[in-house]
Amino acid sequence: PFDRFFSLYKYSWDGGESGLRHRSKDMKSLQTHKERVDYVWSQYGKESLEVTHDVLTKSLSGDYGCIQVKVDDLFKGGESFDKGVLRMLEKWNISPDAREQLLVRFRSHDLTRQAEAKV
Repeated sequence: PFDRFFSLYKYSWDGGESGLRHRSKDMKSLQTHKERVDYVWSQYGKESLEVTHDVLTKSLSGDYGCIQVKVDDLFKGGESFDKGVLRMLEKWNISPDAREQLLVRFRSHDLTRQAEAKV
């Protein structure tokens, strides 16, 4: 749960989604980090974590055949990116021969493997 709260906090701070832009402005108007954390927690963070935790635990319970692939692992790139992609392909029952071919294609989406000018 802490990782997901931290992720929500960072995402809110960045204001990268239209629904969070006003939250980002509110956070930046506060003076201390503690005030910002308290704001996120009390305004929407606690409720968001309760809902997403329930969905996540149900999904990973084994009843639905889901796996967790952390987006941070994909953003780390390199070997972490490859492992995350291969876990998804394996879960989707893609044949081992095809996995390697697909991985080569997916690597073009790994930002750490892109020239800086492209990113």
